[in-house]
Amino acid sequence: MAGRAWAWGGGVAATATAVALGIYFDRVGLDKADKLASAIGLFVALAGLAVSVYGIIQTRRSGQAELRPEVHNQITGGVQHGTIYQGRDFSIGRKQPEE
Repeated sequence: MAGRAWAWGGGVAATATAVALGIYFDRVGLDKADKLASAIGLFVALAGLAVSVYGIIQTRRSGQAELRPEVHNQITGGVQHGTIYQGRDFSIGRKQPEE
């Protein structure tokens, strides 16, 4: 439930910020608004880069990057022609009726 509240709060904050910036940009004029928007975009991009680098470092420290399960696919018997699909829990064509 707390995650939903954070999501709604973030959405409301983002909407309020966008509306406030729109009003501000309208009042200061297009040229100044363009310059300010470029500067804001630069800092948002740098913050995003920093967060992604931090996430990569945290993933490597925790060892989660190496927890991928080993997958071994094998087809035996018969002669196969054309495309062969391998996977889990999928079907191609008509669904067979359940018994």
